[in-house]
Amino acid sequence: MFFTSMYKLERSIAPATHQLQLSISKEPEVILLNNKIEVQLLHLDETQLLRIDFMFKGGQWLEKHPQQARFAFSQLKVGTRTYSADSISEKLDFLGATISSSTNLSYSCVTVQCLRKHLHEVLQIVCSMFNEPLYDEAKFQIALNQARTAFLINQKKVATVCRNQFYAELLGPSHPMGRYKQVEDYDSLTTQLLQDYHTENITSNNCSLFITGGYKSEDIDLISKLFGEGHWGGGNRQPLKIEPIPTVPIKERHFSTTMPEQTVQAAVNVGCLLPMQDDADMPYIRLLSVLLSGYFGSRLMNSIRETKGLTYDISGSLLSIPFQTVYVIQTETPSLCVQQVVDDIYVELQKLCQEPIPDDELKQVKNYIIGNVLRRCELTFNLPSLLMGLSFRGKTLHDFVESNRKINQADSSLLLNIANMYFSPERFIDCCALG
Repeated sequence: MFFTSMYKLERSIAPATHQLQLSISKEPEVILLNNKIEVQLLHLDETQLLRIDFMFKGGQWLEKHPQQARFAFSQLKVGTRTYSADSISEKLDFLGATISSSTNLSYSCVTVQCLRKHLHEVLQIVCSMFNEPLYDEAKFQIALNQARTAFLINQKKVATVCRNQFYAELLGPSHPMGRYKQVEDYDSLTTQLLQDYHTENITSNNCSLFITGGYKSEDIDLISKLFGEGHWGGGNRQPLKIEPIPTVPIKERHFSTTMPEQTVQAAVNVGCLLPMQDDADMPYIRLLSVLLSGYFGSRLMNSIRETKGLTYDISGSLLSIPFQTVYVIQTETPSLCVQQVVDDIYVELQKLCQEPIPDDELKQVKNYIIGNVLRRCELTFNLPSLLMGLSFRGKTLHDFVESNRKINQADSSLLLNIANMYFSPERFIDCCALG
């Protein structure tokens, strides 16, 4: 499998222990197009498939209207001056190619997947999408109505209501992640707002490229000609800067809301703000988050699900957003059990800060993390997702390997200190949505 050529496992020998460490045996080649677009190249032998990712920094962070980034990207395929929506769809079907988009707070991405022999035809479509989108009003309204309906359905779910309140209380209503979405946001979104976002942000000075697969030098020349020789607007401007958006200081720690319709289930979110992902302590924070709530053998899973049967699933995750990280524990439970679940979460947080982690448990968590890293890197065509996250933070695969080296070397004494710095119960807030 390809991950054995991208990473290799080495057994480092200490006086009385053996540890598995990741190391890099092959790295992406990095080049610059003549308009300063950075391109990371991952070559894979014996395949005719290509994946090309166009990453644009800012994503939802640069929105001036909710949902602006999402629709500015999703509507790129709905017709250009050169290609109608139907012709794009038919051409991609005929060529066996796909063009998809995704957006989050940090960045947005347009992903192209095709056979190498069809690259020129597919990239001509992409080039037209970036340079001359139409944002057809009729087709936009169809997509908007579908999204509005899905939004209204989701607003009746306890998990959605709880999540909305949690982020609003943690980050404040002016923060892109903390602002409640309203049905009015869909009603006031226009094709002009999409065009404005496109003009300001979907530009060459805000783009990085990630090319994976069996490409040849002539393919790189083609990409340089289409996207690197002044045919794409924005190249003469300075790179976009992502500026901080202030959060609102938390005055209370416990919040709850009652659903308008009675439900059997209730939702619980418990979490806190943490440093940026490139902070020196983040590898140890990541280890502790996995140990507490990040896999099936985690402490919260064992205590709240396996031992007490209060929930079917409980999990926690670290969400990287510009300038900060959010740690959130999420679960659903019968309404009568909400307070017990919340109390038990705080008990486990307190335990994490007071008792050293047993050696067997620490070893199990470290093995899980290394195994998960290898799974993420197993297939070449999955690697761009990792590289884009690293690139946004100005990091490389070397930083990624170093982070996992720190995890492998962490001992219970160090982790106890980290737990008291970042996982003390006083730092957390909790939100509940009750039926």
